[in-house]
Amino acid sequence: EELQILLVHDDEDLLKLMKQALEREGDKVTETQSPLQAMELLKEKRFHIMITDIVMPEMDGLDLLNHVRKQTPLMQVIIITCYSSMQRAVRALEEGAAEYILKPFESMRLLVSTVKTCEEKFQRWWDCVHKTAYQRNRETRKE
Repeated sequence: EELQILLVHDDEDLLKLMKQALEREGDKVTETQSPLQAMELLKEKRFHIMITDIVMPEMDGLDLLNHVRKQTPLMQVIIITCYSSMQRAVRALEEGAAEYILKPFESMRLLVSTVKTCEEKFQRWWDCVHKTAYQRNRETRKE
């Protein structure tokens, strides 16, 4: 299964740049400027990684993070924040975000490498969950 990325940011230009950078790396990206629409997309499709800004007009990125943590605990969430909201980034990490990126970032390489790290984390979790399920299945058959 290909890993799916949900990109949520209210800045349309930055959203396009991030999507292009990730797609150049071969990632499958769905983007939205609306955290409320992101919540709807999360109901319709399975995403493995979400990248979201913290400060957005419709909904705070921390609220979106908390929603995701309840619905999809294995999803890797990357928070994008400016230096002035650094305390909120720390709070996001405490509440389950996998990584954060400070903006403005000079290069999309930082975004791409952070996503690759999260893809590797997700894959390790996924492999671990499946290995455990496989072992339980074998043990059940022996009984």
